[in-house]
Amino acid sequence: MLRPEKMSRVILVGPREALDQVTEILYDLRLVHLVDYRGEDEAFRIGKPSEKASRISEDLVKLRSISSILEAAKVKKPSETIIGGDIRQNIKTLEINIVEEDSSRKKTVSLTADLDAQIAELAPFAELGLGLEAYGGYEGVEVFVGRVSRDIGELDIVSPENELFRSGDLAAVFVPKERADAVRDFLSRRGFSALDLPKGSGDPRAKLSDFREQKEKWRKRLSEINERLAKLRERYAGFVLAAERQLGAEIEKAEAPLRFATSEHSFVIDGWVPAAGYEALQSRLSHIEPMYISTVEGNADETPTLLKNAAPLKPFEAFIHLFSTPSYKELDPTLVLALIFPIFFGFMIGDAGYGALWLVIGGLMFWKLPKGGFRDLMFAITLGGFFALVFGLFLYGEAFGLPFIALPPTAENPNPMGWDVSVGISIPIRSVFHKLENPVELILLSMIAAFIHLGIGFVFGVINEWRQSKKHSVAKVAWLVILSGLFMMIVARFARWPGFGRDVYTGLFGWLPQNGIVLDQLGFMAANPIPFPSVGMIIGGLIVLIVTEGALAPFEIPGLIANMISYARLAGVAVAKAATAMAFNTIIFTVAALGGFAIIGAVLIAFAFHMVIFVLGAISAAVQAVRLNYVEFFLKFFKGNGTRFRPFGLSKAQEV
Repeated sequence: MLRPEKMSRVILVGPREALDQVTEILYDLRLVHLVDYRGEDEAFRIGKPSEKASRISEDLVKLRSISSILEAAKVKKPSETIIGGDIRQNIKTLEINIVEEDSSRKKTVSLTADLDAQIAELAPFAELGLGLEAYGGYEGVEVFVGRVSRDIGELDIVSPENELFRSGDLAAVFVPKERADAVRDFLSRRGFSALDLPKGSGDPRAKLSDFREQKEKWRKRLSEINERLAKLRERYAGFVLAAERQLGAEIEKAEAPLRFATSEHSFVIDGWVPAAGYEALQSRLSHIEPMYISTVEGNADETPTLLKNAAPLKPFEAFIHLFSTPSYKELDPTLVLALIFPIFFGFMIGDAGYGALWLVIGGLMFWKLPKGGFRDLMFAITLGGFFALVFGLFLYGEAFGLPFIALPPTAENPNPMGWDVSVGISIPIRSVFHKLENPVELILLSMIAAFIHLGIGFVFGVINEWRQSKKHSVAKVAWLVILSGLFMMIVARFARWPGFGRDVYTGLFGWLPQNGIVLDQLGFMAANPIPFPSVGMIIGGLIVLIVTEGALAPFEIPGLIANMISYARLAGVAVAKAATAMAFNTIIFTVAALGGFAIIGAVLIAFAFHMVIFVLGAISAAVQAVRLNYVEFFLKFFKGNGTRFRPFGLSKAQEV
């Protein structure tokens, strides 16, 4: 599970006349990750595609054009998924009908667009009511037509001789040519925006009516064309999609020889196959004579990676590949991410109400959505919803921001809210930690999570580096020791306050010597000094780092401290969500206390406010949970840059 699927490099050698048959078998098996042949010599050259490749490509181009016209991909449940008969003849017949309809649609759309432009151009002049011939053909008169945002009552001062026609913000101004410049300047200062003068003659209202009638006629024709295309889509979408898949497979097989080495009489195929599938490959090719199949020594750096995880972990592989595909030599972190992401998500949400909603809604979306990245995300959030429900019930004791049992009144909070006192519902589960009352203890929980998570990262780093460099592997051990020393210091620091911090210090770490370095100014009092073992681990780790990584390695310790502090965001998001919910609940109960119709308003406000927390809280928790894995955890051991295993015959769309 933590290691990728074991791979074997195979060489297949056979007679040239059996190439098509072997290609067909490899495509059906979907077991061999091909290594493209690059070199050429006197004996072997890169193979040539089969004779039918060009014909299939031509048909595929036509089919994809038809698919685009019909928008076949939008059909959720095509009527047919298996095709028979002569595909090429069916494509030709379909092309004639659909291309003709598409051509008619494009012409109609173009005519309608032209009419829209003519209508838009003519509409202002129809409002003014003058004949089109009135706007041109003058020797001594200048015409200004356009929209003006301000009053132009002072036009008579600029040009005593003028004729003005107005309709709303439209204006047509006729003035002598010798006053044209002055009038132009006058109008521009008043926000005048000129319109292009129309050509032709006649009543613009009659022309506008005619254009609108023509547009309506073409609009109806376009609607008829779209209806016919919709019927064609409904009838042929299944065929188009199925034929596209089939031709895509055929072209992949026809062009496969471009990846092989071929001579006049033989071929050589180089590739990788999962070790568990080698016997199946041998069995399928055994009847071809003469055929040589053998495993050869492979370079681990070139080995493709096929992650090997149980079905419930498969959705989390998408998160791994989004960051980078692990190299064949690395441990696969999918299992850790699949455990940690939901726990972090649940810790930050930590609410039985929101958790139950995400468990139900996320589960329904996962069930309904097609395979893909968003469905995988919904699966992860659904698990996160489960942990949010668990933490909300047994750690925080709250639902929708309300504690099940209200805290005792205090001077600062004389009327605490809770399901028991605010709603009258008794849920006999007390909070272990109250988010707004115990933020320091939540931060300590975050530091414990940081130690465990980063510690696993360094352990992975030790294992990954062991095969490559024993020195670097020892350096990872040193980092793990330093991490442990820093964590002991943090626990000792939190022991300054009574409660959970001191319980951890005296219970979980009770075996530690209770003496150490006292630094009152930093909070390490006589009752909780910096433990000597912690100091020893940090100093010992530093010495090993200098020996293995060089004198500059210790300068990375502040980065490790920053990594640990970064986990405080777990507590931060939890407290922020709780504070927002408390503020919203205060508003809701204040409105509800008014009684009458205000109760209905309070219910509507409650729905709106809690939906905001429900959505934004989940987005924030998911982003932060992913970030802690990518930035803090992965960078302790994960190099990535692996080649994803893609067997011949399996398209990217089919990858799981």
